[in-house]
Amino acid sequence: MSVGRRLAALWESVVTRMWAHEWEVAGADEKSTGGYALLALGGFGRSIVAPYSDIDLLLFTPGRASPVLRTVSAGFYRDVFDLGWQVGFSAHTSRTVTRHILKDPQFLTAVLQARLLCGDLDVFRHFHQLLERTVRRYGDQLLKDVVRARDVERERYGQTVYILQPNVKRSPGGLRDLQLVHWVQRFGELGVELSEVATLDSEDAAALSEAEDFLWAVRQWLHWRAGRAHDALTRSDQWQLATTWGYSGEHNLLPAEVFMRDYFRKTEHVFAVAQRFSECARSSQRRRNFLVTWSQNGYLVERGESLVITAAGQEALARGWEVLLELLETSQRVNRPLDWTVWDTIRRHVCALSSPIPPEIFRRFAGLFESPHQLAHVLRGLHKVRLLERFIPAFEHTRGLLQFNQYHHYTVDEHSLRAVEAATALADTSGLLGDTYRRIAQKKILHLALLLHDLGKGLGSDHCETGRAIAREVGERLALSDEEQNVLEYLVGSHLRMNHLSLRRDISDEQLVVQFATEVGSPEILQMLYVLTAADLMAVSPDNWTAWKADLLAELFQRTARYISDSGDIILRENDLEDRRRAVACALGEDARKPFFSRQLAELPGGLLLAEDVTSVVSDLRWLASLGDTPVDIRVQYRPDSDTLLWNIATRENVARGVFHRLTGALSSQGLEILAAQIYTLADGWILDKYVVRDPNYQGEPPPERIDEINEVIRQSLTQPEFQPVFVRRWEVGRQALAGVPPARVRVEFDNHSHSEFTIIEIFANDRPGLLYEVSRFLYQEKCFIWRAKIGTFLDQVVDVFYVTDQEGQKIVSSEKLGHMRSGLLAVIQ
Repeated sequence: MSVGRRLAALWESVVTRMWAHEWEVAGADEKSTGGYALLALGGFGRSIVAPYSDIDLLLFTPGRASPVLRTVSAGFYRDVFDLGWQVGFSAHTSRTVTRHILKDPQFLTAVLQARLLCGDLDVFRHFHQLLERTVRRYGDQLLKDVVRARDVERERYGQTVYILQPNVKRSPGGLRDLQLVHWVQRFGELGVELSEVATLDSEDAAALSEAEDFLWAVRQWLHWRAGRAHDALTRSDQWQLATTWGYSGEHNLLPAEVFMRDYFRKTEHVFAVAQRFSECARSSQRRRNFLVTWSQNGYLVERGESLVITAAGQEALARGWEVLLELLETSQRVNRPLDWTVWDTIRRHVCALSSPIPPEIFRRFAGLFESPHQLAHVLRGLHKVRLLERFIPAFEHTRGLLQFNQYHHYTVDEHSLRAVEAATALADTSGLLGDTYRRIAQKKILHLALLLHDLGKGLGSDHCETGRAIAREVGERLALSDEEQNVLEYLVGSHLRMNHLSLRRDISDEQLVVQFATEVGSPEILQMLYVLTAADLMAVSPDNWTAWKADLLAELFQRTARYISDSGDIILRENDLEDRRRAVACALGEDARKPFFSRQLAELPGGLLLAEDVTSVVSDLRWLASLGDTPVDIRVQYRPDSDTLLWNIATRENVARGVFHRLTGALSSQGLEILAAQIYTLADGWILDKYVVRDPNYQGEPPPERIDEINEVIRQSLTQPEFQPVFVRRWEVGRQALAGVPPARVRVEFDNHSHSEFTIIEIFANDRPGLLYEVSRFLYQEKCFIWRAKIGTFLDQVVDVFYVTDQEGQKIVSSEKLGHMRSGLLAVIQ
C-alpha cells in the first residue's frame, strides 16, 4: 500500500500545482470567487491509487460558480486531460450535490471520504455538513442503495470469491468489498444507527489489513505490467505474478495454484466480513418489517423467510456440538434457511466447538444428507465458518484450491458445494433429471458423493482413486453401513464414467452400453450416477451445461436402463440388431422387395440401425433411392432443443477419396463447431455422413443463405480434387490472457479394449483452426478408415475421439504401427 500512497501524494502535488498555475494564468484573486473547494474523491480521496487509476475530482461551491472560477476549472481540466490521465471531474453546488447524493450510490460512496485539495476550508466544512445532514436524514435508504449497488456489481464480476480469473477490484472479496466495510463504518460515524455486528474485532481488523496490503500489491503489479488500467487477474497474470513473487510449487500444486490459494483465502475473509456488514445494513429495515410468527425449542424463531437465533439459543450454543446440530436439523425440518446472524453467532462460538466430535454427532451430521431441504445452505454455512472440515477433514485441503485449466470456472471447494446445490435444486424440477432425482431412495449417499467427488484433486495421483480412498475414510467416520459405503466409494471413484462415455464414446454402440450396464448393475446406482454426472457438469461453469450435453447424457442413461431389470439383473438383448432391421423392412412396406432396398437392408451398418430411429433410417434410404446418379446431395436439419444443426451428406465412393477429412475441412473452414460425426458405408458404394455442428455466428437457426453458402463449399470439397480448405484465424476470447502460460499437455491415447471391432483413438490438444481437418487427413494418409468421431471443445482445449480400423476393417494392434501413428499425430497437433 505504501506505493499507492506515495503515488497519490505525487498526483496531489501535480494537481495542486497545476490548479495554482491556472490561477496565475487567469491573473485573478481566489477570494473573489465567493468560495470554493476542490476535493479529491474515491481512491484519490482515500490517498491510495494504482498507476492507471482514475483521478476523481469535485469542484464544490455553495452557490453558482463565478465566471473566473469556471474559466480556471476549464483550463485545469484541459491541462490534466492533456497529461493522459483518466479524470473524473464534476462541479456541484449545495443544491445539486444533495440531489446527486440521493440518486447515485456511486457518487455517494465517492464523496463519503472526500478530501480537500485546494480552496476554502469553511466551504469544505459546509460540504461536509451537507453530506452529514443528508446521510442522517435518509441514512437507511442510502445505505441500502449502496449495498444493493455492490450486490449488482458482485453479480456481474463472479458471484463468488472462488472463480478462475477474478477481478481484483470488483469481484467478491476484492478491494471494493474492503471499501464497502469502510463505507458502512462511515455511515455509522455520520449518525446512522447500526447494530453491534457492524464492528471489527481485532482478528477481523488484522485479516482485512493484511488482505488490503496484498490486494493493492497485486493491483499495482497488474497495472504496471499491462501499462494501462487492468484489474482482471488472468491465468497469464497468475502464472507471471507467482513467478515474479517467488512462489514455488508444493504438495503437487503449481506455483500459480499456490499463489491463488493465498489469494482466495485472503479474499474469502474479506468477503465474509463484507457480507456481514451488508446484511447488517439490510437487516436494520427488516427488523422493523417482520414480526416473530413461529418458535422452535426456544433456540430459533422465524422472521420472514429465515430463522434467527434467540438469546437462549446463543447461550445454549456455547455448550457445544449438540446445539449446533439441533440448529441445522431444525433448518432442514421446517425448510427455512438460517439467518446470517445465526451463522455469525456460530462463527463467534467456534471456540466452544473445539472439543472432539462425539460419534453420535457424526451420525447426526450424516443424517443431514438424507434430505435436499436446505442441505446446500447448511453445508455452505459450515464451510464459511470453517466447521465443515471438522466433519470432513479432506475439505480443508481444497479450500481455495484452483484447478489451473480453462475447464473449471471455480475452485474445488466452490465447485463441490455448487454440485450439491445443482442436485438438490432438481427436487423442484420437471423432466427426466428431476423425476430421476425424486425416485432415488439413497439421497444421503448421492449428496455425500457430490460433496466428496473432487476432493482427491491436488494430491498428486488420479483424483478418482484418491477420492475413493477419501470416501472410504469419510464413510467410516460417519458410521455408514457396508452397503452404503460401497455405493459411496463407487460413485466417487466413477463420477467421470458417464461423462466420458456420453461425450467421448459412441453411445449408439450397444456393446458399450451393455458393458456399462454390467458394470453398474443396479437401477438405483445408475440413477445416482446419472444425477451426479449432471450436477457435476452444471457446477463446472455457468455455461457448461448445454442442451447438447443433457441430451447425450439422458440418452446414455435411458439406453443403459433398458438393460437393467428392477431386480438389478442385466438383460442382454442380442437380437436387437435383427429386430431393428425387420422393423425397417416393415416400415418400407412393398418397397423392401425392390432390388435397391433389399441390397441396402442386407448391408445396413449396425451403427446406423442402432443410432437412428426406424423412421429416420427409412427416410435416409428413400432419400438415397431418389438420387440416381447425383454425385453429392445434402440435407440440413436444425434442432432447436439443442441449438445444433444436423448435416446429412450423401455421396459415392467413386466421387472422391478421403471423404471424411474433406468434409471436415469444408465444415470447419466455414467456422462451424463440429460436435460429433458418424460415417456410414452402404451398399452400391453409397456413403452417408452425418455431422452434428453448432454455428457460433448465429443464435438460433442460421438464415437460408448461410446454409446455401456452406453447402456450396461442401460440394466443392468432394467434386474438386484440388480443393484445399482455408481456415480463417479467429480472435478467441481469452487468447491474450493465456500469453506466457505453459500450454496444456497434449497426448494421444489408443484403446483396443473397449470395443471388439474398432481401435479408439483419443486426442487431447490445444485447439486451433483446421486442427480436426489435419488430424483426419493424417489418419486417411495412414490408411485408417474412420467409422465414427466424437468431437469435444472447451475454450482452447479439445478432446477428439475416433473409431478406426485399417483398410481391411481390422483393429490396429501392431505396436510398431501404433507408435508410428502416435508420433505422427503428436507432430500434427503440436
